[in-house]
Amino acid sequence: MDQAPHQFGVRRGRASPRTRSVLAVLTALASAVACGAPTSSPLGDDTETRAPVEDETPPHSPRADVLRAAGISTLGDAAFVLLTDGRVAYARLPRSDPSAGTDAVRIGLVPSLDDAEQVSGRCARRRGGAVVCWSIAWTPEPIEGLPPIDHLSAATTLACGISEGRVWCWGFPGDPDPTGGDPMAMAPRRVERLEGVADLACGGESTCLAVDREGAIWRWATRSRRTSPAIERPRRLTVRDARGAPLSVAVGMTEACVRYAEGVVCSGPTTANEQVWIESSPSFTNMAAGAGQACGVAGGRLRCWGLRGVGRDERYDPAPVEVTGISDVAELAGSSAFCARLVDGRVICWRPSRMGEPLRPDEQVELPLAGVASISSGGSG
Repeated sequence: MDQAPHQFGVRRGRASPRTRSVLAVLTALASAVACGAPTSSPLGDDTETRAPVEDETPPHSPRADVLRAAGISTLGDAAFVLLTDGRVAYARLPRSDPSAGTDAVRIGLVPSLDDAEQVSGRCARRRGGAVVCWSIAWTPEPIEGLPPIDHLSAATTLACGISEGRVWCWGFPGDPDPTGGDPMAMAPRRVERLEGVADLACGGESTCLAVDREGAIWRWATRSRRTSPAIERPRRLTVRDARGAPLSVAVGMTEACVRYAEGVVCSGPTTANEQVWIESSPSFTNMAAGAGQACGVAGGRLRCWGLRGVGRDERYDPAPVEVTGISDVAELAGSSAFCARLVDGRVICWRPSRMGEPLRPDEQVELPLAGVASISSGGSG
């Protein structure tokens, strides 16, 4: 059943077989990067995992050349980093021992890609607006049939982009069909009803939000069909007590948020799909939604809100808590984990705390960008 027009959170429930299959592949890839250590899926115990396959490991091994981040994205337990030279690095974040620090994180490079201008999940926008996406082979495949894309956002099984104010969406080439048949990549198609779109964000399995230049907020997702996925007709959402015009949107694993000048409205399963207002003074200039929590940046400082407590004491607290030890934040990304790109080009990542206390230094992991291989993007390293 479709959600009511005021409910814009990420659809929750047991992951579909196709999503479990895709996430199992991502988990295996991440485990291979992390020296073959197995890990559970970012969606929880009901998602299948499998042992890493040797040829699924990103083909580049670390070397000691220093590069900086120009952009970041997260998908489940994975972090994708757009480097200043146009390449895209990939890292899996530690699950259980944050105190292990940077040494526990291994970096790989997406091959044959050296002109990226934006990265979002398993897709990158290249110079000129062309888009490539990758799956189990780690080889970027061009998405044919797209106009030049100005802005890109990717979820687990769906990616969308803005081109001259219109929205196009597509599936991922090479994703496994859980029935054992051919891959079920959805060909690019334009999303009806959407014109003059200024910002969009996709997260979870396939939930997307967009805000247009008239201030309207739209929500859509995909529905699996027997032969191929289908895009839902976008629904215009009503934000109660909206204060001014919406500025941007964010969609995480379970949370979806809309940013305004005076604060943020979030909704999702953790808020019982009710809209919750989060005050921001000074104004948030950037935000990201995750799994049970969301974060915003104001004056370079990082503040997060959401689930607090454990067990029966767990509750959703809209009061932002400042994250200590992280400052000069330029950009945020959120999914099962959060990452922050700092002004100096470093990337700090962490997992949401449900205890309601600011993160300790040993709960933060800096991605070792100094270990990115210094090789040509077309090589196999």
